Amino acid sequence: MTDNEGIMDRLKLGTAELHRQAESRPLQKQLGAGTLARPAFAAYLGQLLFVHDQLERCLDDQVARETHPAFAVAWHSLARHSDNLREDLVASGLDPDTVMPLKATTSLLEQLNKWSEQGNLALIGALYVLEGSMNGNRFISKALQKAWGIDAESGLSYLDPYGDEQRTTWSAFRSRVNAVKFDESEAQAIIDGADRMFKAIGEISDEQHEAICVGS
Repeated sequence: MTDNEGIMDRLKLGTAELHRQAESRPLQKQLGAGTLARPAFAAYLGQLLFVHDQLERCLDDQVARETHPAFAVAWHSLARHSDNLREDLVASGLDPDTVMPLKATTSLLEQLNKWSEQGNLALIGALYVLEGSMNGNRFISKALQKAWGIDAESGLSYLDPYGDEQRTTWSAFRSRVNAVKFDESEAQAIIDGADRMFKAIGEISDEQHEAICVGS
């Protein structure tokens, strides 16, 4: 990496196509249009709970072990989305403890655990994808509120955890991580982590959508 090239810019450019593909999945399109039924939405949130819960535990472990200073920098002051997900699931009438991981979800959880055992900076790439999704999730929240006739506090807290501070929170996250100096192998690990997370979200979305179609 050159001195004037931040990892966040590389992530945005390097994952642009995978980002587009993840958002083009049928389930994601239904979310964006506000046409996804609430039970289907809850089922999808159940899968995201597994993902966020695992990633949060992995990041906590890296910070505690001090494997790389970038973990503490990246993880600083961000919301624990797993807490909001549990609350939203209950509000939607789904007991979080009854949810079972899909095949694609299980595969991602195994990958996150492997990265954690290695102290792999790919975890920061995974975090980048999930935190970045909050920028668009605010609009999804508004679409679902209108479609279902509810407010954000009635089961949509995960989609808008920062409220009016979303842009500020995302900008601060970008700045903190950009300020860390990564060598080329470290930067590539982060990009690889983001790639894997974008692919996994697409795979989870597709598997969940197929399950919904089969059950309908």
